[in-house]
Amino acid sequence: MSTHVVNEKQFSELKGYAALRPWVVTLVAALFFMYQFAQVNMFNALGPAMLDSFHIDALQLGNLSAMSIYANVLLLPVAGLILDRFSARRIILLGMLVSVLFTGVFSYAETYWLAAASRFVAGTAGAFCFLGCIVMASRWFPASKMAIASGLIVTMGMLGGALAQEPMAVMIAQYGWHVAVRAYALLGFLFWIVMFFMLADSAEEKVVNPAGKTTIAGLKESACVAVRNTQNWFCGGYTSAMNLIILVIGAIWGAGYLESVHGIEHLHATRITSFIFFGTMIGSPLVGAFSDSLKKRRMPMLVGAWASLLLIMIVILSDSLSFTVLSGLFFLLGFTTSTQVLTYPVIAESNAPEHTGVCEALASFMIMGSGAICQDIFGMLMNYHAVGKLHASELVHYTASDYQFAFWLLPVGFVLSLLFGYFAKETNAQSIVD
Repeated sequence: MSTHVVNEKQFSELKGYAALRPWVVTLVAALFFMYQFAQVNMFNALGPAMLDSFHIDALQLGNLSAMSIYANVLLLPVAGLILDRFSARRIILLGMLVSVLFTGVFSYAETYWLAAASRFVAGTAGAFCFLGCIVMASRWFPASKMAIASGLIVTMGMLGGALAQEPMAVMIAQYGWHVAVRAYALLGFLFWIVMFFMLADSAEEKVVNPAGKTTIAGLKESACVAVRNTQNWFCGGYTSAMNLIILVIGAIWGAGYLESVHGIEHLHATRITSFIFFGTMIGSPLVGAFSDSLKKRRMPMLVGAWASLLLIMIVILSDSLSFTVLSGLFFLLGFTTSTQVLTYPVIAESNAPEHTGVCEALASFMIMGSGAICQDIFGMLMNYHAVGKLHASELVHYTASDYQFAFWLLPVGFVLSLLFGYFAKETNAQSIVD
């Protein structure tokens, strides 16, 4: 990532539309993240239709959902290097177009393998969505505003996750999953048009020329710097564990758990899971602003992890909670896990500017990789509890106890997030790089 285009003094002197434009550009760029995040999280609504259409078990459903994340993970290291060196605007527009086109292909899938392949190709664009938004924001905001800018980007992503819950379930119930996904592809094309006309790499409408070196030695240096800095690993580990509530429960398994354990109808179950995203939408900018004001990163991260662990234990140990109570608990889980947004400015503050893109990519690689793996692990745990095997050879009717057994994956994750949080260094919202 290049050094910031504007410094604190320049930013404070902006007036009128010039002062508003950094926020507009960042939010428009975040439409890409919003769209991709909806794609990652739509299987809470799509799950029953996928099981019925393709005659698959829990592990295969987890694999189908995770296909977009696998592609994401494979390209993330490359994405960081590319975004450190080329126009963020062009990369975002190209990535969005690929995602929209192959989402359309997925909507016409009649076989499991075509569905999986189209999900995979569409997912390649996801490697650039969040990182691209962060890079774009870094070229419009001074470092002191990056936590709140990151929080707003995450809020847009969570809005996408929420739209992929009950609204998607309603469309599937009314028109079938093929038509619902086609409508989603059309929405993405409309987003692309807005992005084409409103995105810019800088206020001067010029492409920012990043400082990264395109030689093999330069690429190797960036990768080595990212790997050697333990702060990157601790931050990536913290967010990986905190993000399981979204990538495992919000993305695919939450609605099934609520239906089986609490006897909640499917549409109402997807409404409850959407509260995870609403909680994160509200929590992310508030946590970012609070951290910027307090000039502390590590303390809010630890508080969020402790609170999340307490909340998930309440959910697991209670099997007769009402719709209202469950909605409140899932909202609070989204809110408390939103402290994960602080790891992105921590990584930026812990590395030289010319290496930030690849360092953020390392953390994202860990976050999305663990999410994909844990989606499968959840399905494997359900199969193991249901039939004594990690992979079911035939269709299985999953019971409440199967979901409850697999759900223990969540508190294990929050305990790990606490460990990573304790090992991370406090940056005091300032660069700790000499």
